[in-house]
Amino acid sequence: MKITKIAIKNIHSLKGFHIVNFEEEPLLSAGLFAIIGPTGAGKSTLLDVITLALFNKIPRIGSFSTPEMEKIGSVVTHNTDDALAEIEYVIFKKKYRSTWKIQKNSKGNWKDYEMEVASLPDNILIETKKSEVPKVNEQMIGLNYEQFRKSILLAQGEFAQFLKSDQNERAKLLMEITGSQIYQEIGKAAFEKYKEKQIESEKLENTLLSIPKLTPDEVTELKNFQLKTEEKIKVLNDNIADKSNKAEYIQKMVSLTNQKTVLEGKWKILIAQKDSLQPEYIKLQKHTSLIPFQNEIISFNEISNLNRIWKEKKETQEQNKINTNKQFDNIANILKKISGKEITVENAHIILQNIEREYNETLQILEKTQKEGTETKETLQKNLNCIIQNKKTEIEELILESGQKPAILSKELLKFEATDSFDLDKLKSAFEEDKSLLSGLTLKREKIISLLKIEKNLNEIEIGIHQQKAVLESGIEKNISLPIVIQNLSEKIQVLEQDKEKKWKITELKTLREQLQPEEECPLCGSTSHPFCDNIRILDYTKDNLELDELKMGLQLKLQLQRQWKEEEQRWLGMIHSNEQQVQKISQELNNGMQDLAIPILQDGFEDVQLKISSTQTHMEDVEKTIQKIYIKNSLLLQLQILQLREQYIELKNKLEKTVKETDAPSFFSGLRETLEIVKSEMIKSVSLLDEILRNVNETDTKVLIKEKELLFKVQKLGYESIENALINILDTEAFNKINEKVQKVEKQEIELNSLLKEIDNQLSAMKNSELIFDPLKYDFILDELNQFKTERDLLLTQKGQYQHRMEVNDHNIKLWSQTNKELTALKSQHEVWELLNDLIGDREGKKYSKFAQNLTLQHVIKYANQRLEKLTDRYRLDYTEIKEDLFIIDLYQANVKRSVKTLSGGESFLVSLSMALALSDMASNKVRIESLFIDEGFGTLDQETLDIAMETMEKLQSESNRTIGIISHVESLKERIITQIRLHKSASGYSTFKVVTL
Repeated sequence: MKITKIAIKNIHSLKGFHIVNFEEEPLLSAGLFAIIGPTGAGKSTLLDVITLALFNKIPRIGSFSTPEMEKIGSVVTHNTDDALAEIEYVIFKKKYRSTWKIQKNSKGNWKDYEMEVASLPDNILIETKKSEVPKVNEQMIGLNYEQFRKSILLAQGEFAQFLKSDQNERAKLLMEITGSQIYQEIGKAAFEKYKEKQIESEKLENTLLSIPKLTPDEVTELKNFQLKTEEKIKVLNDNIADKSNKAEYIQKMVSLTNQKTVLEGKWKILIAQKDSLQPEYIKLQKHTSLIPFQNEIISFNEISNLNRIWKEKKETQEQNKINTNKQFDNIANILKKISGKEITVENAHIILQNIEREYNETLQILEKTQKEGTETKETLQKNLNCIIQNKKTEIEELILESGQKPAILSKELLKFEATDSFDLDKLKSAFEEDKSLLSGLTLKREKIISLLKIEKNLNEIEIGIHQQKAVLESGIEKNISLPIVIQNLSEKIQVLEQDKEKKWKITELKTLREQLQPEEECPLCGSTSHPFCDNIRILDYTKDNLELDELKMGLQLKLQLQRQWKEEEQRWLGMIHSNEQQVQKISQELNNGMQDLAIPILQDGFEDVQLKISSTQTHMEDVEKTIQKIYIKNSLLLQLQILQLREQYIELKNKLEKTVKETDAPSFFSGLRETLEIVKSEMIKSVSLLDEILRNVNETDTKVLIKEKELLFKVQKLGYESIENALINILDTEAFNKINEKVQKVEKQEIELNSLLKEIDNQLSAMKNSELIFDPLKYDFILDELNQFKTERDLLLTQKGQYQHRMEVNDHNIKLWSQTNKELTALKSQHEVWELLNDLIGDREGKKYSKFAQNLTLQHVIKYANQRLEKLTDRYRLDYTEIKEDLFIIDLYQANVKRSVKTLSGGESFLVSLSMALALSDMASNKVRIESLFIDEGFGTLDQETLDIAMETMEKLQSESNRTIGIISHVESLKERIITQIRLHKSASGYSTFKVVTL
């Protein structure tokens, strides 16, 4: 796999778009190149971009999502809106491009990242989800992320440290370099699984011991108890049935006797109610006797009422006729007064129309004159509104005075003859142009004032940031010792708690010691000698508890102070960050504002605008004075027209008032016309209605006389003096139903009570013939016996239930014991497997299996390292050893003598560590040839002579393997040894750029 091109945009400190093209000069022909720059310039960013574009991972961060990227505030360059990481590579003569990119939305929030992979040169995208792109790259390259990282980035610096470290540090470094932490986790997991199964087995064994079971004798005894109890319960049930029958008989006899007494009382009350209803019975009888004549009587009453109503209507209509005639006379008098003519019902309407038409014609002329006057006044008012206030008051006083003396206006108009030569529209246009110019200048002045305030605000915020940083630094210095104090307090508390636990265990044994007797065995140890019993120590916890509480309180206080400081630190950092962002935003706003206004210095621009505003205002005042004179002249001319129209209006108004007042005219004519129509209609209607009423009165009088003669004879036979007396005794339907319901209810109750009394008498007679004896005095004695029998039976039933429950619990426990025993047998079988695995590879910290794996890994590294070392030098070979021992080198020049790698010189150590780094790369590459290698910061501690050896080794490695090797370093002397360089430059703002150069 060979990298051909890297594209970067806004990643870490590299702001902007950058390309590293290995297919173009000078990198095309350079097998060895250096990546040089100061610390923090972004040298390792190139490696981050490679893994980010391929696997969406960065060595220093790992895999991440868009929210996690925002949280850690890394990856994308600050204050940018998008980012790109892209790599082109060749594998098996096929070229591919893998891309990672991200950008912000319109609201300034980050969208989710995007990834894609395409084949080149046809630029065809490989269809897949973005989450699958790392897997596609992994399949094409043949390496996963960890393998690729170890293959492309040589761990020479880590192996150099590995050669000089002791046993523990060497094991830890080898684990980190090779990524073999998984073996330690497997060892821990095997131990934990073994402990888990062991605890489960012990728990089941304890459960088995805790399950109680009855002996066979106990089971037999319980069954015998149940049989005896059931026999006793049967005898008691028979006694209870006998006593219950006797008690029920006595109770029922008493109940029936009581019921009979109650019913007899109700019968007496019913008879009294029946007597009280005698008046209702009489009403009902009278109503019943009149039922044959009821319809005739009601019909006669209706005709009589109708006759009375028609007579009342006759009186009312005769009075209405009189009132209508009076109304017409009033209208006729009004019309005669206005027109001077005699008024009749026939000509009244025509005369009214003539009067109204003449009035409206005069009114129209008056309204026209009034409208002309109003329009002229409005025009005058518009002119007055255009005049400035002090002049306006003067002109209004003049107009007011002219109402009495019109000649004043003519004299005043002579003063304004000079304004005849001016064009008012041109003057207004010039004034508006000056006004628009003044508005623009005023707006520009306001913007300059706003920018001056922003500039002042910016200076205040920068001072605030400086003060906040000083407070933060003071807080850090003040709280730097808190973690050490907390650790010391925690250790003291732990020691005291351990001591307290020991004392508690001793105290817990006090009870057992007090029960021990001389020459008797101790239940704990079996000894018959108890020397300690004579000298039992009484331990005092008070001092320990006080000291422990004091330390815990102190620890809580320090922890609280630490939390408060962390919160305070985060708050200060947030404030500083927010203010710095605000400074940047305000600075940008200030620069943009000055560029928009094209003002290099705000104060100079403000003074220039102020002068232009003063000049424009002066010109506007001159134009406005001329316009005011024109408006004054026009106002005086309009006032003359108003005076002429007023005289005409007064003349017409006097003419109208002779007929009717102007304000009353519409309602006067309308009301008079409507009243006239109503009166005429009422007069015609009154004549017709009165005739009809008289006819109905005569007709109903005749019917009343005929009906009265026939019906009176019939009701007198029943004993009524008049038809009216008979009508009074006829009940309406509601009254009849109410009385009838009362009577029916009483009769129904009488039948029901009689029936109940007979039934109770029958029951009492039947029960007296029974064999049982009715003796109410023995009832309480029988109940006592019954309750005693029931109590004895309930007690026996409870005992029976308890026996049954014990048997059921025993059956359940036998099943539970059998099931638990099976589970324990199966679990012990599993436990043996985990016990064996724990014996082989498990321990609490996972070191056993980890050391085995590290020894195996170290042998492989040494094997491949010797193959590499053989190509670099013919003098040294690494000796096979275990991780717990020091590494030894075989010196072929000194008769294969072995010596510690710690005796090697700087250059020799570099050769050995480089061979081990290449070996790890070979192991990780999984037979995939990696044609692009990087060494990160491996030369920082070498002297000049050793550096020369290292460079010769790297040149030899490059020529033999034909790989492209990039050396990442901040060592300046590399500039002279490696002619092709990628140089990074870090600006004062913190951003970096780079360029490819050849010396």
